[in-house]
Amino acid sequence: MTEKRLFQQLQRVATRYASFRFWSALTVAWAILALTAAILLKFRSELLWSGTSVVIGFLVTAMILTVIALLFALRNRNNYLHLAQLVESKYPELEARLMTAIQQQPELPDGEFGFLQQQVIREALAHSRKQPWTKILSAKRMTAVHLTHALTIICFIASMLIWAQVPPPPTVAAVDQSNQEQVTDSATEYLVTVSPGDTEIEKGTSLLVTARFPNQVPGKSTLVITQPDGNQQRVSMNRSLDDPLFGGHVNLIENDLTYHVEFADQVTSPFQVTVFEYPTLVRADAKLTFPGYTGMANKIVEDTHSISAVEGSKLEWICHLNKPVKQARLETKDGQVITLKPNAQDPQRYQATITLTESQRWTLHLVDQQGRANQSPPELVAQVLRNQPPKLKLANARDSRVSPLEEMSVAAKVWDDYGLTKYGITYRFGGEKTSELVLGSDLPGNQREEVPYLIDFESLNAKPDQLLSYHFWAEDFGPDGQPRRTFSDMFFAEVRHFEEIFRQGQQPPGGSPSQEEQQQNGGQNGQEAEKLAELQKQIINATWKLIRREQTKSTPEKLIDDANLLVESQQAAIEQTKALAEKLNDPESAQHVEQALDHMQQAVNQLTETVNKKSSKPLDSALATEQAAYQDLLKLRAREFEVTRSQQQQQSSSSSSSSSANRTQQQLDQLELKEDENRYETQRTNSATEDPQQQEMRQVLNRLKELANRQSDVNKELEELQSALEAAEDKQQEEELQRQIKRLRDEQQRILRDTDELQNRMQQTDNKEQMNEVSQRLQETREQVRETSEALEKGQLSEAAASGTRAQRELEDLRDDVRRETAGQFQEEMKEMKRDAQELDTRQKDLAKQLQELDQNKNRSLRDTTKRETIKKDVAEQKERLDNLLNRMEQTVKAAEDSEPLLSRQLYDSVRKAKHNRTEDALEMTKQLIDNGLLQDAQQPESIARKSIEQLNKDVQKAAENVLGDPTESLKQAEQTLKDLAKQLEDEIARNQQQPGQQPGQQPGQQPGQQPGQQ
Repeated sequence: MTEKRLFQQLQRVATRYASFRFWSALTVAWAILALTAAILLKFRSELLWSGTSVVIGFLVTAMILTVIALLFALRNRNNYLHLAQLVESKYPELEARLMTAIQQQPELPDGEFGFLQQQVIREALAHSRKQPWTKILSAKRMTAVHLTHALTIICFIASMLIWAQVPPPPTVAAVDQSNQEQVTDSATEYLVTVSPGDTEIEKGTSLLVTARFPNQVPGKSTLVITQPDGNQQRVSMNRSLDDPLFGGHVNLIENDLTYHVEFADQVTSPFQVTVFEYPTLVRADAKLTFPGYTGMANKIVEDTHSISAVEGSKLEWICHLNKPVKQARLETKDGQVITLKPNAQDPQRYQATITLTESQRWTLHLVDQQGRANQSPPELVAQVLRNQPPKLKLANARDSRVSPLEEMSVAAKVWDDYGLTKYGITYRFGGEKTSELVLGSDLPGNQREEVPYLIDFESLNAKPDQLLSYHFWAEDFGPDGQPRRTFSDMFFAEVRHFEEIFRQGQQPPGGSPSQEEQQQNGGQNGQEAEKLAELQKQIINATWKLIRREQTKSTPEKLIDDANLLVESQQAAIEQTKALAEKLNDPESAQHVEQALDHMQQAVNQLTETVNKKSSKPLDSALATEQAAYQDLLKLRAREFEVTRSQQQQQSSSSSSSSSANRTQQQLDQLELKEDENRYETQRTNSATEDPQQQEMRQVLNRLKELANRQSDVNKELEELQSALEAAEDKQQEEELQRQIKRLRDEQQRILRDTDELQNRMQQTDNKEQMNEVSQRLQETREQVRETSEALEKGQLSEAAASGTRAQRELEDLRDDVRRETAGQFQEEMKEMKRDAQELDTRQKDLAKQLQELDQNKNRSLRDTTKRETIKKDVAEQKERLDNLLNRMEQTVKAAEDSEPLLSRQLYDSVRKAKHNRTEDALEMTKQLIDNGLLQDAQQPESIARKSIEQLNKDVQKAAENVLGDPTESLKQAEQTLKDLAKQLEDEIARNQQQPGQQPGQQPGQQPGQQPGQQ
């Protein structure tokens, strides 16, 4: 057995801890009893209990609570392991010695502990002597508990004394509840207050009518509702416990009506209920008139809240409302207002025309004749598609050296979003006149075309040492309707001599010629001429980039700065050319240098003119003269350069450069000639990371998958409702099915909105060219989705089912196609949101169960009143939790709008659904009915709130799966992978069985003479 002294120490701790728990529990019990007694004192005038009976009831309850407190205090008294944990938590320096000591059992045959066991027990006891373990509960805490207990018991005794002095009620009704339902005195005049009296309510909402009798209370009362056609509906009003209050609840009021209350052969005066509707957008159509240069026919997009169109298009919003309104306006976030005007033929149709220049998002605000505004203003979105310049992708173009008789093949690929008027190639020899060839025209939009061309230098009469520069171009119409041209990079073809003779010169002693010998051979001059030509080529490229950039109309300041840098670079080239001219002795070389200097100086003058006039027009002339200078330098290089070095020496000398050339080259490299948007596409190398286009395709795939699943759900529900509607037996059941069909139509409308948004997104993205086919197919699918919505609106269920099936099939096919072409933020937020939604759903179900149990309890008592107050408080807290969750979802919708649009849209729909179902209003109505004691009536709005919260939970879980991943799919994939591996392992074992006649060293399954690894 364990050391008894150790148990004695722990027993002292248990006694002190039990005492603390006992007095704490009694303190809580007295506080609850005192608070309850005080609350009942406030309503003692309405209670039929005597003070003595109340005191007796409280004393009995106090005795029961005392016994419960004692049992609570003695719980775990002999649980020494628990006591040891408490001591260890207070004194961490024990380092688990105490818990180890109490778990020891004798190891020796005579029932004695071993040495190590005794050592642990001794160390634990030694600590108890230094630090008494009973101090885990300090004297201050024990004193505070006793003082608090004394205060609460004094309050309880005081409340009992007050109740003991309360006199009994003047009259006590000793009649059974069933006898109270009989009218005892029809001649008695009753005083009654009916609420809400004459009132206005929104169409489709419910009405709670209460009748309060301050003096005499009748046995029963009835709410009588009179419809406009004279039909009456009688609703039995339920009494709220013993309160002099009756209440009746009416669901879904669609028309104006009157009501009155009947009781004890008496009737109240009639009250009028007026039904109104908030102004609401029924449907929005968009009429688009496209600019003429697009060649697109005007179109009307029916039933949409989001459209996309090229800039410059005219958009006419046509809004169909549920009734004429006093004011209808579209308002942007920055306060810009567009007023919608009513149509002369249809007073419920309002429209406004807008010229689209920027993407815009409007909120539709409506105000009716009575000054009522629409409750949830919808958003209308117009995405403006920029008219992008043509795209050129070079398929075969490079700098090269050609012979005068050669044919050089070049090619490019052209594409434009709204079509090309023409495209071709431009080339020029040196500073001669430019030749422009049109290689094609009238290319439709979103169609890529390869443009090959064969440059025949023989037909062009090319001569050695000439320079041919060429570039591709494509032309379309800009946003202003004027022709706009896009250029590719410029490339050069140097015409060499038809025959070039390379001879190996005799090397000087030592293997390296001296500088004087190189100069005598002309090699040094040739090298400097080559460096000058390369510098001039860089100047030409920089000028060409500046010309291309000016197509986008950059700022004058930027043009001046870059042109000045070109002037400095050209002047540096002139200085280097003059230095080279001093070294030349050959007359023909001197002539080439003189021509080059002349052309360079002309280029400087033209570039200076660009700076002075702040205009890019002189740049074309400057480019021609720069090319002429380049050609002269090529001729000089050919004249001066002789091959007297080995290939290695050629490579070494060609890579060297003077300090002046390096400085000039660095300036050219630093020249800021970036275009606003580079439309020249280069081949992309493979990368381990996914590029933005692939990420966008994955987003589109997720949206298509979601739309297909939602359309499938709608189709299934539609089939069930169609069958149920055919089997409906009464009008009430048919009306309920019609309400479900209306809800289904709302869901179909949301699918249509999301389809529009997805299509707009595909037209806005940078990889619009890759998504063009998907966008066109989605446009065709949208018509099926819209036809389904329209058929549901008209009640044509068969047509809706057929078009819905076609829409689902097309969405699934489109989803599969995109999936074949393709190979998260907010995770923590979605985890918390998912947990909160689950907790909200669980609590609501518990509330429903408690409310049902309380209503089924026929023997009402004081404890039931306490439970009712608790449930009412829980409902209020539930409403607050729901409001917090919806606010967080709205914040996430805004934060994820750009980076996670799928998540943003899903959460937005969930919030909109919860508000459309009036979940918060249902919880508030539940609270009011419970407060008035109408528990049976409270179950109906609670049921509405429970279903809405359950749906909200499902929506949040679904949105979280898209962000966090679906573990079910991962498990299925892992299971399939394991099965495949097991199958492969079985096959491998079967193959590796040793065959008869296998030679030594031969691997299993290896044929004789076969090398290892061969199959």
